[in-house]
Amino acid sequence: MIDHTFMKNIHEFENDFNNNGGHITVKGMENLTPYSNHPLSTRKLINNAIFAPTKVVYNSRQKELFEFATRMGFHFDHKRTTSILKFRFAPFSIAKKAQYGENLIMCSSPYCNYFFSDVHVEEGALMTSREYNMTILLVTDIHASIPDFVLEKTGAFDILKELGGAKDIDFNNHPIFSSDYYLAGENEERIRVFFDEPVLNFFEETKGFYVECKNNVLLIHREIDTLSIEDIEKSTSFLTAFMELVESKKSRN
Repeated sequence: MIDHTFMKNIHEFENDFNNNGGHITVKGMENLTPYSNHPLSTRKLINNAIFAPTKVVYNSRQKELFEFATRMGFHFDHKRTTSILKFRFAPFSIAKKAQYGENLIMCSSPYCNYFFSDVHVEEGALMTSREYNMTILLVTDIHASIPDFVLEKTGAFDILKELGGAKDIDFNNHPIFSSDYYLAGENEERIRVFFDEPVLNFFEETKGFYVECKNNVLLIHREIDTLSIEDIEKSTSFLTAFMELVESKKSRN
């Protein structure tokens, strides 16, 4: 038996090791049966590792996501995991508040790989603490080069306030974009080159998305809430159109 304290210590050790540039591989956990869906729950070896097949029971949301993923040819994994907080997701500010992810829909396109995940977020402390669930879209293995930036709807999420002194990058020839969005990043010159006329027009016409790029990985989400199947489809269409636009920059530059 491995109890919750052991799991918690392993999780914290893995996080510390990863933050210092290392990598931990934990083997054998797949042979243990967890007591609950919590990623750090107590787990036990049953019948000397001889297991009867376990029937997966989906809740209503998981059934919808599974059916959507199957229809689209994507891979669906309902299990809760803390690994979503590590490696490529780690540079993003929200990763420090996220406790676990679940209901992953893993996809690929000619321009990148990406996945959706429901993420449980905890922030604040004591009287100011709050918890909520939201769906994120993480885009990796992008073929094109994208500068680090944060783009958010004016007054929507206020993530830029956490960046400390972030300068809003405006475009005089695009007053609608400059009025609707906060755009910030360390390399303003490179950001301005990336946000050329077609990209600015795209975001003026396609609103409601928060986009952050770190180390050529994109974090995209809409409202601070779990997304419906319809919203996931809209997010997929948004990503496809955006990546096609980014890819076409090669011929424009």
